Amino acid sequence: MRLTYSTYNISNTGLVSDDGRELYHISTSRWGQKTTVRKLTDGSPPTHVPLAVIRFRWRKDLIEWGDRTIEARSWLEKSGTFSSARTFTTAGGQQYKWRTDSVRWWLERADGSEVARSHNASLGIIGKTKHKAYLDIGDDISADIDDVVVSFVYLKVLQERQQSAANSASSSAAAGAAAAAAAA
Repeated sequence: MRLTYSTYNISNTGLVSDDGRELYHISTSRWGQKTTVRKLTDGSPPTHVPLAVIRFRWRKDLIEWGDRTIEARSWLEKSGTFSSARTFTTAGGQQYKWRTDSVRWWLERADGSEVARSHNASLGIIGKTKHKAYLDIGDDISADIDDVVVSFVYLKVLQERQQSAANSASSSAAAGAAAAAAAA
């Protein structure tokens, strides 16, 4: 199954299936402290109902699933101190591991077989086909798709927040250096 972003930013987008239905809707509060993942229901008419709410805290991010709240770091456990890989167990008992090369994310089963992979948007330059960012998920893990989507959204939004903070810090440092040079 391919879930294509409806916008450029994972923080505020829809995840659209190949048949054009927005299966998941992601929205983030104005200050970025809360991200809500909504899932399309099959009711008449189809509507999006809350699946999970991710609350970004200074040292303790929380994920609310219905009536239970879990710490993100205890659900998505780091594989090691300096590792970016995160291991989690779904509600159905399956264990998976998200890995990244800082550009893409891919999901592996406990046996190491790949079952999902993210793809960044392409502008179609140098012979590539233009496309929006998307997440490919194997059909054999459809029972765990909600857990996969929520974990992916959490990791991508967290990655964006960290990159934004790093960019702000480097911009501030450059501005400070420029001001010091101008004053000298």
